[in-house]
Amino acid sequence: MMLHTLQAGGTLETLPRSKMSEPVSRRLQEAVAIDALIGLHNKSKAPVSPTISPEDLESAEKQLLEAVRGESTKVGEAIRHRHAAEIFLNDRANDIDLAVCEAGSKFFQFEVLQELVKMGGSVNKQACGDRGGTTVQEAAYWGVDEGLTRIIKELGGDPSVPNKQGLPPIYVACEGGGQFGAIHHLKKNGAQMNQTIDGKPLVMYAAEQQHFHITKCLLDNGAEWPWDDRSPKLRIRGKDYVMGISAVPKHGIEAALCTAARNNSQSQVLSYLVLGADIEYPWCWTPNLPWYTTPSGHAAVHRHKDMVRLLLDLKANRHDRSKRCVAKQPDCLPRSCFGCFSACEAFASRNDVLIPVQTEGDEELGKLLGCSDDVRASALLRKQLSFI
Repeated sequence: MMLHTLQAGGTLETLPRSKMSEPVSRRLQEAVAIDALIGLHNKSKAPVSPTISPEDLESAEKQLLEAVRGESTKVGEAIRHRHAAEIFLNDRANDIDLAVCEAGSKFFQFEVLQELVKMGGSVNKQACGDRGGTTVQEAAYWGVDEGLTRIIKELGGDPSVPNKQGLPPIYVACEGGGQFGAIHHLKKNGAQMNQTIDGKPLVMYAAEQQHFHITKCLLDNGAEWPWDDRSPKLRIRGKDYVMGISAVPKHGIEAALCTAARNNSQSQVLSYLVLGADIEYPWCWTPNLPWYTTPSGHAAVHRHKDMVRLLLDLKANRHDRSKRCVAKQPDCLPRSCFGCFSACEAFASRNDVLIPVQTEGDEELGKLLGCSDDVRASALLRKQLSFI
């Protein structure tokens, strides 16, 4: 079958049917029928049936041209997308798994990805990165937001397929910074916040790995608190801790963290960290002491070795002062500025300010902190006290 279109000046142009995309729209089929009628009229130069006016013929010609051009444009776009996919694939040594992973994530190009899938690639293959994630997972990690929905809806991506380590896309999205858009699109398309890894809910698994930014992300996005009477314990470095708190305290989670560190309540400290408290929160304060410190420094001041050991196991800093606290100092009023002490400085400075019976040295704690010879805090404290 051939299609005829009128060029400027009335010259007929023939368009082979084979170059048109399938299936041909009904509108185009109707236009073809009218075009055939026009061709018969031109050949016979006979009057057109009175049911078709010259205006109808002109309109039919315009519709025919628009339909043909539209179909040709679609064909042209498909050719361009295919060519772009071939170049994208060639640039990656014809590794289609790598090409699919990158086209769906950090170099997101949906049309290229679509063509790569037509060429045999899969968005559900565990082939992305060192951990063997899927394209859906990579897209979640890189925060490809709306692209995630297109990958899932149009290309058959499965938001429940984990990587080779067993971590599902929702976990990796939180791992990558908890980008709200990516998590929203995963949840909208069926990702479950309470799925398990090795039989453990995601929040519990992340807590055992000491990935507290992930536990906060999961809980903030609807995951359930996994500890209850049947399963109350969290295992950290081979030790079990009974978990109880599942809601942020009204007076603030960081203030509660400081209080728990001062009171040597390890389970409470862990609960607050799981909920998102900052282990390096710099404004823990003990009455009568003219400086702030971190939870580990707070525990050191009050000589809680087990608490200090737990916080150090969780990678708390022992030697450095909080940059957040130091940055706030220039804003304080004269005679109201408190110092900012590291855990080591807090430990070493205790003898300068509290009564002797409370300030006996603790050699074991000093060795645990690794700063028993640190005397900078005492000198700094005396200097600060001279201005008060």
